[in-house]
Amino acid sequence: MITTPVSRRFGTTWTSVIAAILLGGNLLIPLAGGPDLLVIATIGLGQLLLGLGVVYLIIVRATMLQRTVEPEMLGRVGSVIRLVEWGTGPLGGLVGGLLGATLGLRPALLLLGIGTLSAVPWVAIAAARGHLTVPDER
Repeated sequence: MITTPVSRRFGTTWTSVIAAILLGGNLLIPLAGGPDLLVIATIGLGQLLLGLGVVYLIIVRATMLQRTVEPEMLGRVGSVIRLVEWGTGPLGGLVGGLLGATLGLRPALLLLGIGTLSAVPWVAIAAARGHLTVPDER
């Protein structure tokens, strides 16, 4: 419901930048504090922004792949992308657990949020240089 109008308005290139910014919802989680209702609202908003960013990235990536990769190569390219994206999860979980145990939960989550936002300049530069532009039809 939301991705199509946003992609039409900004194009797939800048929707990628918007999605990367939305992943910054991670930063709200370690900053949540105060009364219970405020904590719940802050964490809920952070998760909403994070979820929207992830969904945008998945949809935009799939669109870019379908428009730029030959149909007979889609399965292979998709499997390599999934391996890189999801294969590093166990290592990230281990590192996150070690950081949480060493630094504490809030500092580790804050580091996660900052690390997530560190991708925004790279995505914005790629978008500005036209590296994320895809043809409308192959």
